[in-house]
Amino acid sequence: WSPLDLVPAAREAWAVLGDHTLYDELRQTATATYYEDLTALTDAISAAEPVPDVVALPIHGHLHDTPDHDATDGPESDSETTGHGSPVDAAHAVLEHTLVTLQTFLADDRLAGTRLLVLTHHAVAVTGNDPIDLATAPVWGLVRSAQTEHPGRIHLIDHDHHPDSVTALASAAATAHHHDEPHTALRSGTPHTPRLTPQTHQQNQPRAWNPDGTVLITGGLSGIGALLAHHLATTHHIRHLHLVGRRGHHTPGADTLIHDLTTAGAHVTITATDITDPNAVHQLITSIPHDHPLTAVIHAAATTHDTPLQTLTPDHLHPVLAPKIDGAHHLHHHTTHHNLAAFILFSSISGLLGGAAQANYAAANTFHDALAHHRHTTGLPATSLAWGLWAHTSTLTTNLSQIDRKRLARLGLHPLATAHALALFDAVVFGPAGGPPVLVPARLNTATETPPPLLRRLISPRRPAVRATRGAQAAGQDTSLAARLAGLAPDQRNHALLDLVRTEVATVLTHPNPTAIPTDRPLIELGLDSL
Repeated sequence: WSPLDLVPAAREAWAVLGDHTLYDELRQTATATYYEDLTALTDAISAAEPVPDVVALPIHGHLHDTPDHDATDGPESDSETTGHGSPVDAAHAVLEHTLVTLQTFLADDRLAGTRLLVLTHHAVAVTGNDPIDLATAPVWGLVRSAQTEHPGRIHLIDHDHHPDSVTALASAAATAHHHDEPHTALRSGTPHTPRLTPQTHQQNQPRAWNPDGTVLITGGLSGIGALLAHHLATTHHIRHLHLVGRRGHHTPGADTLIHDLTTAGAHVTITATDITDPNAVHQLITSIPHDHPLTAVIHAAATTHDTPLQTLTPDHLHPVLAPKIDGAHHLHHHTTHHNLAAFILFSSISGLLGGAAQANYAAANTFHDALAHHRHTTGLPATSLAWGLWAHTSTLTTNLSQIDRKRLARLGLHPLATAHALALFDAVVFGPAGGPPVLVPARLNTATETPPPLLRRLISPRRPAVRATRGAQAAGQDTSLAARLAGLAPDQRNHALLDLVRTEVATVLTHPNPTAIPTDRPLIELGLDSL
């Protein structure tokens, strides 16, 4: 996280939703109006009140616990796995509430010129010792995906309730907008912006796991989990593997995997367990024999349901959250008193970049990253691996089309070959101790023209089209579409517009010949979806 210099706050009208304390503080430095929620604001607009420039949406760990009613000023305790006070239940509730609010905001054309400012409190950690709120941390993944799908409409700011941060909020929002920084964190009045940086390897003694211990892998019977189990047995000679999946022995390919692992010398235990059930996880952990104690946990279970934000329903939100949020927290809670050498969470870079049409999956992975940080602050081992795209096709990536993969390449990501990915796993998990709680094993495309802000320190932007346009402007040429059309005869303008649309479509679809794009077929049939 790098500090940004504040720019002066713009003269903008603010609407503050549902937080009287924030409203009272903000109106000392900005023109602000209070509304109970977004519905109250839209009703006011219908009654001819002016449309605000900025809508501030504060996010709290419990929907009814605002600073007006809650005397505490720290993250939720994670001493319980379900029920009141549970970060799991709170995360589900907060994410659904935020999703509905985002959808309502984006669907209202009257707010098309308004920026939504989503405000969280300690949902991200700027330093290694920062507290983190597990209930609100996943909001960052959800909103990042919303930002990807609707660029320029939404900003994320995390704050620390420091008096200087409240005073600087209006300027911080203007600073983020000015620098095109979609997500920032305010600490003691100074905005900070996140950047990925290279992780250097320290020359320390590599780590080893107890050869008599048990390694537990959730999602270990298929996909990347199965690849990892085979790698641990054949490369690292792990002799006791406990593989978990919903279907257990009935998982397709399970018998072949067991044969291969047994041939490699491993003793394999297969358990059909619903890791979203805390009682089932408790039974799973207690079933591990004392003579082969639990040594490492690798949580690789996941599911996806990709859909644009505007069509994401609660029925498609919570099932994707549960394996990662519920499962990871239950594993954390029920292994706290075990002497673990490693607690590995398989996350995804989609949570950091905001995967398009993956708001649910991005949110779930952001919880993994936050949980790893939380465990570090309490002295427990944890590493969240926010993987880039694997070349290996799994149940999570089987629906990715060639167009999807080229879109990811434009974002700055190339697929990782399996051998490369496993080598990165080894470097992190069996390499020297003392690394950060969140690492991003990924293969970057350094030739992309417009890398996301998070990758700007690793990938230098290349903008030939912008340079060409600026050169024409410097020469005094008007390069706008209107100017080009004005210089054509009326019967040439339709043809010029058709060429323009075909060229843009061909670029997005990576089609080699724009003139071959048929003019009588809907774009969605050509592979151009709503994103």
